[in-house]
Amino acid sequence: MIEIPGKKMKMGKDFIVPMSNQMIKILNEIKPYSSHASKYVFPSLPTTKKPLSENTLNMVLKRMGYKDKMVPHGFRAMFSTIAHEKIKEHGHHSDIIEFF
Repeated sequence: MIEIPGKKMKMGKDFIVPMSNQMIKILNEIKPYSSHASKYVFPSLPTTKKPLSENTLNMVLKRMGYKDKMVPHGFRAMFSTIAHEKIKEHGHHSDIIEFF
């Protein structure tokens, strides 16, 4: 389970997401590439006590030539669009796609 306290959420409510076996497997596979001194999968570079910031992701996109073309949240929107286009193939309901 991933548990995010309400104080970190926009609506102020605790957010709990069950993790599939596949997700747990992926997290275990990438663990060696993450900092062992952090509880975060993607810790901040200056301090492992904080997660990687959205500004870091914005800078990466900028350096890759995507300035003013793509933002990190855009990947979520892109996933939603593609998943809805392929709904007949994967069979997942729209509510499941939009849940995350």
